[in-house]
Amino acid sequence: MAAPAARLTAPGDLSGDGLPDRVVLDTTGRLWLYQGRPGGTFASAPQELTQAKGTAAVNWDTVGGLSIVPATSSTSQPVLEVTEVGEVHRFVLGQDGVLTPAPSGA
Repeated sequence: MAAPAARLTAPGDLSGDGLPDRVVLDTTGRLWLYQGRPGGTFASAPQELTQAKGTAAVNWDTVGGLSIVPATSSTSQPVLEVTEVGEVHRFVLGQDGVLTPAPSGA
């Protein structure tokens, strides 16, 4: 069985390791991280990303945009911005693939 098609993608370094990653929202509403590897390739097995329990749930079927905002001198982590019906949600990535709300100002 073929993997679901990508509906939205966002390039950038979400993992914070200095290598470009690729975040993919597929047509079934699941979010995946393809971690960058040296030489410009991506991990062959993606990591599924999930939202932290107790956070306002994003309806991934209504998401219209994804972008990765790099870490800056005032933020310690890259941020995944998710646009859902005009509302922007901002998340940081935990080591376990769990997305938690980004701190204010991040």
